[in-house]
Amino acid sequence: MNKILITLLVVILIVVAFVFGGGVGIYYQTQQDAPKLKQVEVLQEKMKVLSSRVVHTILGYGVVSDINESDKTITLSTGGSSLKINALEEATFFSIKNNESGDTARKPAVFGDVKKGDMISAYLKFSPDGEVGAYSLLITTTKYEQEMMRAQAGAK
Repeated sequence: MNKILITLLVVILIVVAFVFGGGVGIYYQTQQDAPKLKQVEVLQEKMKVLSSRVVHTILGYGVVSDINESDKTITLSTGGSSLKINALEEATFFSIKNNESGDTARKPAVFGDVKKGDMISAYLKFSPDGEVGAYSLLITTTKYEQEMMRAQAGAK
């Protein structure tokens, strides 16, 4: 009988230790996830603000580093950062470039007019699900064209 009692006590101790270890593990895991959950809540609140009607627009500016015509996305890069934006279905495009006489001309444009190296000013809006959409895009001169204009202005 002593053998059975000792075996039963050992089994009970193992089960209690297992349950206690599991409880401690769960406690420590929730302590590690707590700061992440707070950060997610803060980001969700900020997304609500950015996607609200109070914030009319956000301006994105950079050089076109990538274009995907199939899903109408443009990647803008500047200062080592990049942002992939989606041209919304209702997006308007304008091209603002210098003509032969040196005057600035603004013309309507389409997505197909965007080329790598173009400078773009994109008026952006965040959707409630976190997507970044451009509803108006201004295509300006390329970096190369700007350098050429500066060189020509310096030569005069």
